[in-house]
Amino acid sequence: MKRLLYCLLAMLIVTSLAFSLSSCDLIENLLGDDDENDIIETPDDGFNNSQDIVPPDENYPFPDENYPSEDDNSHIHDFCVKNTDEEYLESEATCITPAIYYYSCECGEIGDDTFEHGRSLGHKNGAPKILAEPTCTMKGSEKLVCAICGNVEIKSIPALGHDIINHEAKEPTCTEIGWNAYLTCNRCSYTTYEAVDKLGHTMGDAVIENEIKATCTTEGSYENVVYCTVCSAELSREKFIFEQTGCNIVDSVCTVCGKSLFKFTLLDDGTYSIADGGYSCGDVVIPAQYNNLPITQISPFGFSGCNDITSIVLPDSINVIGASAFYGCTNLKSVKMENGLLEIGNSAFYECTSLTEIEIPSSLNKVGLNVFNGCSNL
Repeated sequence: MKRLLYCLLAMLIVTSLAFSLSSCDLIENLLGDDDENDIIETPDDGFNNSQDIVPPDENYPFPDENYPSEDDNSHIHDFCVKNTDEEYLESEATCITPAIYYYSCECGEIGDDTFEHGRSLGHKNGAPKILAEPTCTMKGSEKLVCAICGNVEIKSIPALGHDIINHEAKEPTCTEIGWNAYLTCNRCSYTTYEAVDKLGHTMGDAVIENEIKATCTTEGSYENVVYCTVCSAELSREKFIFEQTGCNIVDSVCTVCGKSLFKFTLLDDGTYSIADGGYSCGDVVIPAQYNNLPITQISPFGFSGCNDITSIVLPDSINVIGASAFYGCTNLKSVKMENGLLEIGNSAFYECTSLTEIEIPSSLNKVGLNVFNGCSNL
């Protein structure tokens, strides 16, 4: 700026001198040729010598390199050119300021004044460091550090807001609560849930189920059951039992139910073998005679699988217990044999798991295979 002022002042002085010289020529023309030897005196004001040029203000002398003399053909610098070549760079762009260059003259001379060019680089922040995680209802914060200048910036992270899940309503039942339609958040504990109390059961009248009539050999029973009239759930069940009536046996036939307890088979030697008639149960006493003839054998498989028999008493007329005669009588607990028994066949008491007591007579002289196999309590 100072150099520009010097240039303007020099131009003003040169113009004034040119005007003074033009005035002298005018005066000479007016006086004519006769007066050409006359000398026009001018006041000695310091400007009568064209080669003695003094600035009007001695505080601002003209620099020799910028103000041309009469014998100097150099130009006056005008520092108004914006050149962005590297040699005119004053400072490079930073994160917050653009690059700064010096003004120059068209001749390439560098001035003192500067100008900005381009844009600032802007901060080059690295990955943010989370200081506080945002929640559904609260803001978070993060720290950003510029990798170029180290500038630290703390930024807030907006609250996330609720991640809403819709839930349908559920009607209550007798045993389970219900609820109205409600909302929950997938991230936090937010909820609008409200429970609806369960209804409770409504008891109906008792009904009879599983009725079994008592027989000669079995107990009878029935169950009183109460159900809910709304959901039909079973609320209570009570069982009542009747004692068995028992058979009245006359000649191996029940006078009550008319069933024969035994089945008899006539043997070649004129004696009988005996087997279950389909109704043997409880404490069974084998008769010694049938039709006035002795009963000498328990038929093979005769009482096999009779799970209702709990005890057997054999008369002294029985001399042979056939193979598998009492096979699988799982509730048979005791067997009493009289003297006169000679033979017990294979597997006669196989798998009689409840058998704990048996009396074997001294007359026995032949015992088959696996007679008491599986009798775990004997």
